[in-house]
Amino acid sequence: MQLPIVLDRGNRVPLQRQMYDAIRQMVLTGGLRPGDRLPASRELAEMLDVSRVTVSLTYDQLTAEGYLHARRGSGTFVSSLNAERLAQFGHRRRPRLQCPAETSSIMRSRPRW
Repeated sequence: MQLPIVLDRGNRVPLQRQMYDAIRQMVLTGGLRPGDRLPASRELAEMLDVSRVTVSLTYDQLTAEGYLHARRGSGTFVSSLNAERLAQFGHRRRPRLQCPAETSSIMRSRPRW
């Protein structure tokens, strides 16, 4: 599946955030429907010429927020939650996406409760 994502490398918005916003918008507007399978992280990373880590972190964030769900060995799919519920969640809290360099040393030094 080809996703119509255009990343602007000249933009000050991080590529991960641009990808997150694009996929989230497609889910909310019906461009991606419940049950649609997204490209594998390697495939999308290659299509967009970004790191696989960037794609994986984006998918992880969207999964945590309920937009996507992953099936081990099968792939990543658009969640069946309705768009209204997802939109309400998105308006309540917009997470700050962190780059891998920020999370690696910080998260290892803090205990997880």
